[in-house]
Amino acid sequence: MQCPVCATELNANDVVCNKCGATKVIRRTTAGVFVGWVSMVIGLIWIMLWVPVLFLPFLGFDMSGYPWTTLVIGTIVAVVLYWYSKSTIHTKWIRGED
Repeated sequence: MQCPVCATELNANDVVCNKCGATKVIRRTTAGVFVGWVSMVIGLIWIMLWVPVLFLPFLGFDMSGYPWTTLVIGTIVAVVLYWYSKSTIHTKWIRGED
């Protein structure tokens, strides 16, 4: 493997180039970061919808009017967005001066 900055030969496990000081970092795309925040917000909202499911039956409330379809679809959307956010991780080499 070669350093993309100075073309020095590197080992496969190296994270720093000894010649030019370039460093291998793990980054996420801007879209991945945004989608990650959106998925966390949606996830928190849906957790607030799941919590009453645990307590309402014991308090004697009828669960037939609960928004089950919205709850299931929203949970799936939050999980898919979170997975997409995690899939946008990539490695990048940055120069020592950056």
